[in-house]
Amino acid sequence: MKTHRRHPLGSIMIASLLGILVLPVLGAGPFEDAVPVAFAEEDPKETLDNLREELDELWDYIDELEERLVDEEKKSAWDRVHFYGDFRVRYAYEYWKLPAQSNFPTFTDFVRIGTPELADQTLRGIIGFLFANQLPLQSRDPFTLANDQSFQLRFRLKMKAEVTPRIQFQGRLKVLSDFGTGIVDPVFNGSPNTVFYSFNASNIPSDTVVRLERAYVTWFINKTPLVLTIGRQASTEGPPRHQREDRVRQGTPPAQLIDAEVDGIMLGWKMNKTFESLPPTTVRICYGLGYEAGFGGGGRVQKSTVNTGMFRFVSVEGMKDMTVLGGCADTQLPFLSDKTLLSLAYFRGMNITDISGGITVNFPDPWDSNQQRVTATQNLGDIDLLGFVVMSRNLGIDWFFSFGMNMFHPNGKVSKYGFGSLGNNDPKFASQLGSDPNEDPSRDRTGYSFWVGASIPIQAIRGKLGLEYNYGSKYWFSFTQAADDINNKIATRGHVIEPYYLLNVHKNVVARFGYQYYRYNYSLSGWHLGTPTPVEDGGVYFYPTPKEIHNMYLQIEFRF
Repeated sequence: MKTHRRHPLGSIMIASLLGILVLPVLGAGPFEDAVPVAFAEEDPKETLDNLREELDELWDYIDELEERLVDEEKKSAWDRVHFYGDFRVRYAYEYWKLPAQSNFPTFTDFVRIGTPELADQTLRGIIGFLFANQLPLQSRDPFTLANDQSFQLRFRLKMKAEVTPRIQFQGRLKVLSDFGTGIVDPVFNGSPNTVFYSFNASNIPSDTVVRLERAYVTWFINKTPLVLTIGRQASTEGPPRHQREDRVRQGTPPAQLIDAEVDGIMLGWKMNKTFESLPPTTVRICYGLGYEAGFGGGGRVQKSTVNTGMFRFVSVEGMKDMTVLGGCADTQLPFLSDKTLLSLAYFRGMNITDISGGITVNFPDPWDSNQQRVTATQNLGDIDLLGFVVMSRNLGIDWFFSFGMNMFHPNGKVSKYGFGSLGNNDPKFASQLGSDPNEDPSRDRTGYSFWVGASIPIQAIRGKLGLEYNYGSKYWFSFTQAADDINNKIATRGHVIEPYYLLNVHKNVVARFGYQYYRYNYSLSGWHLGTPTPVEDGGVYFYPTPKEIHNMYLQIEFRF
């Protein structure tokens, strides 16, 4: 006998039919006198057999209807969700030039016990470091570093879905991995973009785990010019980054100020729908949460013990959430061309921590090659970021100019890792880090940066020739931990020049060959902690610090 998947609605219908037909056949209840003649003359067993056959046919029909409905539901769901993405392979050759300098030594360089004098020196160094944070620095002659075979893959799966006619969902999953690295976390190279944490989790090379880069819902509020966005925002790859990628705009805030993974809420106002005389103009108010203080270890509210490296443990308590509040506005400049974008932005980071919770290797303990957990130990004050970018096409040339400024407002507190405060060093450690021992750790600091670029489409070579240049001052800082460049060129406190050639192999295949030259004027590029010092012979830095970096790359991207 056939078996069927019983649909709830079908079961109810069949049960009702049985109640009407079978009970009269059995001669029970008030229906006894109303038994049809055809049924009354048949044998009850034969009647039940006929009913079973009819019910089996009915179940077959119901199953067929259910399969049709499920197929239609699946088709409707797939029609609502649109998947697309890209795959990129990049090869790079890097060459670093480092001047004579003093750095924290390796373990074998530090621990020397071959003679009584060396043993005494080692013991004094260990005691001084553990109890007074006196760094046992080691002098180095000028040297170079090179990596002639760096391959990287990037896979991104993007999705878009219509929840209702006025509510949309967008998301992006990402894998970014270096060839041959296996299942590892990023190895710290002195730059914050090699610490694996919430601002850059899917945008720095690590393992091959698929990570969430974006996931947000956009609600076009009915009968208003307002747009509300909630979730992991489109806060990476903002303008003008898309120009050398040969793409349309990928992110909301200017990339020179914010290029990081941010969770938050954004409310936009399409002003040209209110004031029809305006060009397309949108003003947005943004709120984000950068670090959740939450609870400490063992359920103790906001209190825990943190290993700050090399056998040192500190108590962390009373932390506050790190939040970001600000806004940005986009409009056109019709007097340039109809292909012009002007984007202005201001953000204030409040209760900035020394570092958010994350994972790395060799930080904060350069003697330990195991995975290390890092977390915030102190709220250090506030940071203001403001700037703008203007992009346009004139006379067949795509060009942009971007400017950014930051202001550190330290509260006088210092990181318990020993790196100082916002843009300043703790006087107790300053002489070891190469800065003024009398420096005030609560002093405000200001930095700035500008970034210019242009590309020229050339039909004969089926692509574009482009050139970009950016400069950052001594105290320049912005939240660009998720930048795509290996060394985060926009964070550079110095100069970077990048010529490139972009080839349109196919409408869905784009190749780019480029060269980046970095020349650092000051140390601690990308960091908001500590006092930057000149990068020159005789400098003192915790980690080896380059004066120049040469990076040649070739990448090809397949879009689907």
